[in-house]
Amino acid sequence: MPAPKLAPFYLLRGAPAVLYGDEVGMIGSGGDQQARQDMFPTQVSDWQSQPRVGGPAVGTGSSLGITDNPVETRLRALSALRDTYPALSTGASVVRHAKDAVLVVSRIDFARQQEIVVAFNNGDTAAHVTVATATPAATWSAAFGSGTVSSTGAGLTLTIPPVSAVVVVPGTGLARSGLGTPNLTAGSDDLTSLYRLGATVDGGPASVVFAIRRGKGSWRRVAIDDSAPYRAFLEPGRFEKHERVTGVAVAEGTDGSVAASSPVTFVPNP
Repeated sequence: MPAPKLAPFYLLRGAPAVLYGDEVGMIGSGGDQQARQDMFPTQVSDWQSQPRVGGPAVGTGSSLGITDNPVETRLRALSALRDTYPALSTGASVVRHAKDAVLVVSRIDFARQQEIVVAFNNGDTAAHVTVATATPAATWSAAFGSGTVSSTGAGLTLTIPPVSAVVVVPGTGLARSGLGTPNLTAGSDDLTSLYRLGATVDGGPASVVFAIRRGKGSWRRVAIDDSAPYRAFLEPGRFEKHERVTGVAVAEGTDGSVAASSPVTFVPNP
């Protein structure tokens, strides 16, 4: 099974989920129900003879005894990669390139001061891209995949083979850079019925906390966003009609510096 079919679940944001039987190549021969046969030895003739990805039909054998299917081998490798680099599990996601069949994303672990770059090419020819990173002076090496990587003053240059994924890691930690003062905006969201808070921050990467205060009450944190564009969403129905609310955005940089926006007053339920 090509890497892009599996890798995004392990290398992008979210918890990977493997459907029962996928690790031994179960695909069935008549819809989803036919791909749900027993893992134990089966006496159902149809299930005994159904084809499998990466291996022969199971026959009268036990699927529990299959440990060398290439799908399972790839899943083990991806799982080990997530264990080695926690940024792949919990890191911020910063899209560096998204065009045609190619996607490149930085996964940034603020606690460990580490950036991992993951790249996907779903096309049928090799892709060559140069992207900016938060670790510009680093020497990069491939931790997964067969692509090539080099770094120059212009950024990180990747060659991604067709229908594949590449993970590259730097030899140094994040560049420690301070932040400018965040700028907070507020307004109705264009795509939903929610009310949107947004923040722009010079420098980065950053982790941005959004907080609000109702009347003379205490400040209350409503969201944290660690990937630009930095946003938070409020449910207008939770506020009184025409209620005026004050908001602020507080950004923390990789050097530990903290910068806060000027307070902005808005009406989430006009």
